[in-house]
Formats: sequence, C-alpha cells, structure tokens
Amino acid sequence: MPLLGGIAIVLGTMAGLMIVPTTWPPQQTRAFVAAIGIIALAGMLDDLHEISAKAKLCFQFAVAAILTSWAGISLETLGSVLPGAARVNPGAWAIPFTILATVGLVNAVNMTDGLDGLVGGASLLSLVGMAWIASQSYPAQIYFGALIITAAALAGFLLFNWPHPLRPKRTFLGDTGSLVLGLVIAWFAVALSQRPVDAAPPIIFVWLCSLFLLDFICITFGRAIRGVSPLRADRRHLHHLLQRIGFSSRSTLYILIGIHAANGISAIVLWKIGFSEWSLFLLALLELVIFLAISITAPRWIKQFRRR
Repeated sequence: MPLLGGIAIVLGTMAGLMIVPTTWPPQQTRAFVAAIGIIALAGMLDDLHEISAKAKLCFQFAVAAILTSWAGISLETLGSVLPGAARVNPGAWAIPFTILATVGLVNAVNMTDGLDGLVGGASLLSLVGMAWIASQSYPAQIYFGALIITAAALAGFLLFNWPHPLRPKRTFLGDTGSLVLGLVIAWFAVALSQRPVDAAPPIIFVWLCSLFLLDFICITFGRAIRGVSPLRADRRHLHHLLQRIGFSSRSTLYILIGIHAANGISAIVLWKIGFSEWSLFLLALLELVIFLAISITAPRWIKQFRRR
C-alpha cells in the first residue's frame, strides 16, 4: 500500500512556502515548518514501523507546544458561547487548553482516516473555508497565502486518492498525511479565531471541523461506555456504520463529505446574517447529541434495518 500521500503534501506545502511570497510573520513561518517536520516524522515512523500510541502522543504534544510557545498562539477566548454577551476566557489555562485542543483535533483527523478520499476531501473543504474567512479580514490575510498553498498541495494529492473508476491504483495518506493535516487545520483554526486577527468566532471553526469532531467524540464516548481504551481501534466510526447499513464506499464518502460541507457553509452563512455565537454553539450541541444517539444505538437499529 503506497503511503506516500502525506509526504507529497508536506513537500508540496514546503516548496510552495519557499517559492510563493506570503506576508506570514517569519517567526510563525519557522514555527510552522518545524512543527510540520516533527509531526511528519512521527507519521513516517508510524507508517514504517507502527510506533506506539503513547509515542505518537508525545510528538503531538511537542508540536502543540510549538504552536503556543514558539508561534505564540493560544486560545485566549472561546467566544460568547454562553447566553449573554460575556466571552468565555480560559485565562491562565489558555496554553494548556490550547495544547489539549490541538492534540485532540490532530487525533480526531487521524482517527477519521478510514476511507479513500474522506480525510483529504474533508480537510480540503476546511482549508478552503478558512482561506475564505482569511480573505475577508485585513489582519487575517497574512494567513491566506499559506492556506491556499496547503490546500493546493492537498488538492494535488486528491487527484491520486479520490476513488474513481479511471484510477484503480491509488496513493494513500498514511499517518504522515492525516497527522499533518490535523495539525495544519488546528493551527489555522486557533490563529484565525484569536487576537489580533479575530477573523471569525471560534465556534465557526468548530463547525468547519465538524466531521472530524463528531466522529472522534462519538467513537470515544462509545468506547468509554463499553469500558475499552479510547485508543483501541474498532469498526464503529461513522463511515463503518453507513457501510454496515448497506451503502457502498463511494456513497458513504459522498454522504459524509456532504454533511461536512453543509455544516461549514451553513455555519458561515448563519454567522454572516447575524446568528449569535450562542445559537451556533447550541446548534452544534444539538447535532452532537443526535449523532451520539445514532452511534450508541447503532448495533440495535442496524440489525433491525438489515433484517427488514
């Protein structure tokens, strides 16, 4: 199985950053390149020798620390996600919270990777959405170039990964690709939602990462209920459930990509027409509850569905 997609994305992104002029601050550029190199190394080691989950977590915590210390970016506010106008601020816990959130999202992207085109397609939608948000605000435009470069590198990979009958042989992401994409999405989500950029409220980026977060929370919560380790692999991801119902791999891919796109577009539109952050947060919780209910009761209703 050719797990070269992640390496191609990394090389394409690095080449683009060196060739295409951007207005990204040099310190953040160096921190970004160092973090991508470290997490790509972890992915390559795992693709070649299957390193332990604890070892991968150490790499993930290291790159999250680079985000908060070297790049100087952290979640100083979560926005006005509670009733009223008050903003929820982690205060002294901003850096630890940012590190945990970054590691969580990196793992969410990595764990979602189980279907050709799924993580790559969903990540491309997330990056394009972030690039559009960055283009709408003068302070945020410093990130526009890097977002477009990364999205272009990912789009080039998808030409060799997206399932279609004309290309029976494909290249795959591997852990290198999924870990790198998780870090890139987490990095720009934090950077664009915080001062001095403040391009969009943090809840918007939750919606732009919806597929990864829904799958991650559902699978982790389900494993906790069954009393097994959250890191233990199983076949209860959202794409597994759709395939067990009877959908083909291609139909499953289109359904999940469609949900991801609909979530991101709807959140941006609702935000632009004046919906409050609290309303968007409440809608996100409602969708999470629905997906949790479907995921937890899946073994029962899938048997009844297939029997009928």
